[in-house]
Amino acid sequence: MSEIIMGQVRFLLVMLCLGMALICGYDFLRFFRWLLPHHKAVVWVEDILYWFLMSVPVYAVFFLYNNGEIRWYGVLAVFLGGLLYE
Repeated sequence: MSEIIMGQVRFLLVMLCLGMALICGYDFLRFFRWLLPHHKAVVWVEDILYWFLMSVPVYAVFFLYNNGEIRWYGVLAVFLGGLLYE
């Protein structure tokens, strides 16, 4: 198989795993909320902060594995990875 195709397959697998890791991290946040119930406004702020902070590793993975190009199939693979985790 061509090195270019192997690189793209590796990129898709990394994006799938990244989507799973993002939702797994969010599950830890939900578990924390289950242990200590929060007010709705605090939950909203926590969600915004979580997804804002998680955008950094997502961008880093796109930058490292795809030379900074955000491809539609990479974004789709992140969403699919999240769905597979759930």
